[in-house]
Amino acid sequence: MAANVEIQLAESKRTCIGCFACNSVCKFDAIRMEMDPDGFNKASVIGTACKDCGACLKVCPQLTGPSEGNASPPSYAFKADPETLAKSSSGGAFTLLAEWILSKGGYVCGAVFDDELNVVYAITKDRNVIARMRGSKYVYSEMRGIYDEVKKALSESYVLFVGLPCQVQALKNYIGDDERLYTADILCGGQPSKGVYRRYLEEISAEKPVSNLIFRSKEQSYGTLVIEYADGTRKVSLGDKYYAAFNRHLIKSNACNGCLFSDTPKPGDVTIGDLWGAERYIRDIDAEEGVSVVLVNSRKGEEMFSDIKRKASYIREVPLGFVKRFNRFAPDLPVHNARRRFFSMLDRGFTVKKAVDYSLVGKFDVGIAGLWRVNDYGGEASYYALYMFLRDNGLEPLLIEARSDIQGIPEEPSLFRTRYAALSRARWYKNPIDQGELGARVYNFVAGPGPIWDRRIIGQDVVGCYTLDFVSSWRNKISVASVMGTDTYGASDDERLRFEELVRDLSRVSVNDESTRLACERFGVDAKLVLDPVFICDPSHYDDLIERSRAEFPSGFVMAYMMHRGLEGYEAVLDEFGIGSLNIGSSMSDYNVKGGLPNTNVCYVENWLKCIKSASLVLTDSYYAVAFAIMFRRPFIAVSADSASNGRVKTLLTMLGLEDRMFYDYGSVADSSVLHDDIDYDEVHRKLDELRKDTSSWILDSLVRYQSDPPRMAFLSHFIDSSRLASSFS
Repeated sequence: MAANVEIQLAESKRTCIGCFACNSVCKFDAIRMEMDPDGFNKASVIGTACKDCGACLKVCPQLTGPSEGNASPPSYAFKADPETLAKSSSGGAFTLLAEWILSKGGYVCGAVFDDELNVVYAITKDRNVIARMRGSKYVYSEMRGIYDEVKKALSESYVLFVGLPCQVQALKNYIGDDERLYTADILCGGQPSKGVYRRYLEEISAEKPVSNLIFRSKEQSYGTLVIEYADGTRKVSLGDKYYAAFNRHLIKSNACNGCLFSDTPKPGDVTIGDLWGAERYIRDIDAEEGVSVVLVNSRKGEEMFSDIKRKASYIREVPLGFVKRFNRFAPDLPVHNARRRFFSMLDRGFTVKKAVDYSLVGKFDVGIAGLWRVNDYGGEASYYALYMFLRDNGLEPLLIEARSDIQGIPEEPSLFRTRYAALSRARWYKNPIDQGELGARVYNFVAGPGPIWDRRIIGQDVVGCYTLDFVSSWRNKISVASVMGTDTYGASDDERLRFEELVRDLSRVSVNDESTRLACERFGVDAKLVLDPVFICDPSHYDDLIERSRAEFPSGFVMAYMMHRGLEGYEAVLDEFGIGSLNIGSSMSDYNVKGGLPNTNVCYVENWLKCIKSASLVLTDSYYAVAFAIMFRRPFIAVSADSASNGRVKTLLTMLGLEDRMFYDYGSVADSSVLHDDIDYDEVHRKLDELRKDTSSWILDSLVRYQSDPPRMAFLSHFIDSSRLASSFS
């Protein structure tokens, strides 16, 4: 059967370069080429059609490797005649090679833009078509269908094939030894994603059709893309984003890392490309006009070079070591650390331009400072909810921790099995000045939900960080459902005044309980009362979290989840409700205590949510347990220590008309009929929907949206060392 071929091709799929050799050689249509999620063509075997003949394995360049050749070929700096040089992106070596094969009556096979601006291979004697082969094309070049065309042309004449080294090897594997086949491989920096290119082309064609792209215009600096439109106009895209993504290895195939053909011996009879660094070695000409490098790798290469060198305006042998120093000959291709983030942004609908911009510089739409690693089930769920809400609304969030002398990146929240997206956690910072560098890369800053301003449990420096003391006043800063915990700021006068100053410096303020709103009002801040982010997050995200839970819960149980008070006396509630209890400990519970009522450790937020959704009754003093019970439409009882505490629960229940679900001791719960009263969740969720809309609108209206080049951001970005950013995020 097809096991051998399937196994070997499956093993090589990661390194598949999309050369179409296997697809072209298969007589049974058993190999299809499919674009993977990142936009790279990959081969896969149709097992039922495969006859296990092995023809595909013999032509795959990644399986055969390079042919034997000259590991130390002579290398030359090369400039064509002035007329040819003016038409070329480099030193004009390709044009003279093409003219040489035409003089022998042969064909030239090279890469051209087709009518849809895909880069494909054409074989021709037509000089007009050959002219289209000139110039750099930093785009995936597709070899679909070209193998048989080359084979047919060889039956009648000579062929010069010019392509990437792996493509040259693929063609040689397919054709076999043929004296009429001449090859030139191009110094290659890696194959980019076709999918990314097509998407970018759609973006730049949105207003009017694009007719041509010039990647290397001698009139423009390197990295500038010239876009020609069908109406005859053109745009010079200085610092083009697609170009930058190509140069920084953001969009290149993983198959190019560990390239078998980057070093000598090269598969082509000659190797041509730019002689980067020419000005360091050559002093007797103007290297800015363009200088090619030519490696003469074989007997056929000597034959070609001996002819074209007579037409050169400049030729000089240069050390191979010099050529290798400034061109890519090493097999390893460094993968940009933001590559995963880039493709994730594309998957979520961002433009290529924004995805490149954000990935290369480390930009974000929103920086969230707060208790996202609080070691509390509900607290961690709240920040996850805000994070997902922002992402669902087309924004890129960054999680920011309080300052510390710790090096590196904060660890993921300890109570989540689910992990945040790549590069979404800011590194640790030691002081506000150090942390202030975020202002050059983040458009908006958010003081997050929960008791981030509760001075009773959080130190002054941490409160300062969570009130965005490191962010300049001109940057947009808001708070989302933030809480003080009491109506007074329990600190010294100087600390209180500093806190009030920071809150007043926020662009807009929203809070999650009435006491914090009144406190803000006293020091001159009009604070908006909003829902916690857990209510505005798409419920499908909670479904996904629960789906990941591995916990199993019984049917018909009371979930008792008490964070601040004990369970003494709550048996009366169980007796009245008539079912057993599962006592869920908080993240700070001591599970080794002997005697009393045992606690169950659910370990992760995913399990905790599943427990709430599975419970017949939720008995709790936790704001977030109440919140999720309401969202999951579960019966609940809120039991607080006294009437002055747990202001968030009181505020929430008052907003939803559920005040009768709050008690201050277990005896009152058992004596009340509320245990047996159904909650009208249709009415509750009607109110909740209105509050959700209000909260969601307030947050989104408070945020500044991405612009391609905001003045301050564009200016500051010039001073960011992007190599340092590689260690700033994870």
